[in-house]
Amino acid sequence: MASSAAPARSLRVLARLCRLCLLATLLQTVACGPEGLPGGDDAGYVATADPEARGLTEADFPRVREVAPDVYSYEQLRSAGDERFTTVSLIVVTDEGVLVADGQGSEEETARLVATIEGITERPIRHVVISSDHGDHTAGNAAFPADVEFWAHPTSAENLRRASQARDADSEAPAVPLPTRLVSERETLLLGGRRIELLFLGRAHTGGDLVVHLPEEGVLFMSETYLHRVFPAMRTAYPSEWVAMLEAAEAMEVETYIPGHGFVDDSRTLAPTKPACPWSGLCWKPTSASWSPGAFGPARVPGRFNRCTRN
Repeated sequence: MASSAAPARSLRVLARLCRLCLLATLLQTVACGPEGLPGGDDAGYVATADPEARGLTEADFPRVREVAPDVYSYEQLRSAGDERFTTVSLIVVTDEGVLVADGQGSEEETARLVATIEGITERPIRHVVISSDHGDHTAGNAAFPADVEFWAHPTSAENLRRASQARDADSEAPAVPLPTRLVSERETLLLGGRRIELLFLGRAHTGGDLVVHLPEEGVLFMSETYLHRVFPAMRTAYPSEWVAMLEAAEAMEVETYIPGHGFVDDSRTLAPTKPACPWSGLCWKPTSASWSPGAFGPARVPGRFNRCTRN
């Protein structure tokens, strides 16, 4: 029995590594993808999450883009070691107030987000969706108005509760507000006639990942389940389930996928393309619902990882 147990453990380890590699290949599109926009209209576009490579400086941030009427993406720079890339929030303006998905990583940066919203509309912030419970999306939540509703998955709520209990009592930083409303699978909000769906499509980056879907506008804010040209940290991730979660998102009727990190590019950069995807001399590509190495054929997933050909 002992001799067969070791190979079995090795196979399990190898399978996990393969899943990690597949997920990393899917999400880390820095080396895979077209160099410009479909149709040749690539003036000023660089396929990277590196702001310097795109010719951007601190003065260019925060960046706000209207991705649909009264729906905005908000990009602010953050540091991770020597790297600089964006953390993205979603802003939805309705006649009954504003919904925000994901704050920023400090009270100062979230206060800047709140000030930006005040420059867009006089309507108050009513709801904040905690799509990711990681600190770079929640540490500044105390800067939101005191009467907002904080929505989160029960797993994220528990993670934030534990973090609050472990917080240094001498810390000068304000405590992160705990969620006031929970979403186990689905919650639909009707705000000012606008339908907003808060969805849990499965465990991915944090275990409590929520996405925000605007069905009429064809917009899906994916937070840290979709990192546009940024390699994912895996310390709290569920690799196999993450892939299944992305498949569920891919099956939805969505025109614009908004990442939690990386740039929110023109919708044309999410259109089907034919990138060459080098990975160990092979092109790793999903077909239909099956994700297996070496498979070739059409597929569409967030972030223009759409068709693969050999180098």
